[in-house]
Amino acid sequence: MPNTKNGMTIDELVRVSDISKRTLRFYIQQGLVDPPVGNTANARYDTGHLEQIRNIKTLQAEGYTLSRIAELNKTQSLRQSGQIKKKHPKAPGKPISKIEVPLHPQISVVFAQNESFLSEDFIKFASKKLFDSLNEALDEFETKKENPSAEDD
Repeated sequence: MPNTKNGMTIDELVRVSDISKRTLRFYIQQGLVDPPVGNTANARYDTGHLEQIRNIKTLQAEGYTLSRIAELNKTQSLRQSGQIKKKHPKAPGKPISKIEVPLHPQISVVFAQNESFLSEDFIKFASKKLFDSLNEALDEFETKKENPSAEDD
């Protein structure tokens, strides 16, 4: 195990985290991993960097894309800095609220709001817009089904 008291070199970090230097540099460039401490020749990484890489790997294994992981990291950073106040005590990725919109006797759409800046009022507003658009499409489909000789748009 590398000496983490004085920090790890890039070679030590990539060895213990099982990623390439190229991948590490990409993660840093994308803001997924914090930059090292010190200049290029003496750059040092600590256990926090290793934890960030492990979190990325875990989230990727659960199906998260790197862009979604970056969004989650940004949200978490904003919360930690106090710029965003967490309103709901649920874990990231778990639905905060669900709104079911019936479109037809046999069809409904469920909106699940996850970590988001959207208010429930906005979700209801957007749901209504989607509901109206889908009902319009359903009416048009039913009309064309009843009158197959009508020209397609």
